[in-house]
Amino acid sequence: MLYWYENIRGDFMRKYVSVLMLMVFYCVVFNSDIEASDIKKYKRTMYGVVSYSSIEITNSRPDKVLIDFKSQDEQSVYTNDKDYNVFEWIYRKEKENTKLKAVRKDNIIEVVGRFKGIEISKEIKIDNAPWYQSAGTAFSECIKSGDKYKEFWFLNTNNLEHNKMFIKKELEEKIIVNDKDEYAVKVKFSLTGYKSMFWSAYYWFRKSDSVMLKYQGNKGPGTPIMVLELEEE
Repeated sequence: MLYWYENIRGDFMRKYVSVLMLMVFYCVVFNSDIEASDIKKYKRTMYGVVSYSSIEITNSRPDKVLIDFKSQDEQSVYTNDKDYNVFEWIYRKEKENTKLKAVRKDNIIEVVGRFKGIEISKEIKIDNAPWYQSAGTAFSECIKSGDKYKEFWFLNTNNLEHNKMFIKKELEEKIIVNDKDEYAVKVKFSLTGYKSMFWSAYYWFRKSDSVMLKYQGNKGPGTPIMVLELEEE
């Protein structure tokens, strides 16, 4: 009797484990919500002060990319399509009493929430160009695709102005980042039209895999330069 019981229990456990393994395999292969995230950390230098930020990218579905940017005083969460066009952006900056949600619906960006302590609700009209808010990540994809020039929309977090911007591939060069030599693609980031005379910034992306290595720019004429460099990946 005991022998029969042990056989029955053994058969049951083998079937149970087989089903369990199949379920785990299904979750890993087919449930993209549990895909591992890619996290990179950056060092920011401005006014001679060093701080740190991180960018976490999660491919939650084949057609959806989630980006979570965090620094010491602000956070942005972007929901993008596979080409990094934004369709939802949540932005928080506690010390300025700001918490916003922006959603793209066709050629309208709807912005609601609190901006510098003031409740707002506004619609921003744009055209068919993509909306890139996580600039460095989106530009990395442009570099991978071989784009040498691209125009897009961008919302300024200082005043919520929307601007048509462009990126332009300039040259390839060797730079030093985090005490390492890196072969990089240098990209210009600026406003379209005559406004490009008044402001521009630069990104450097690793040539081999298009990872953002460095950003250098300011917020406008007369303001200090901010440098962002890859610290850890």
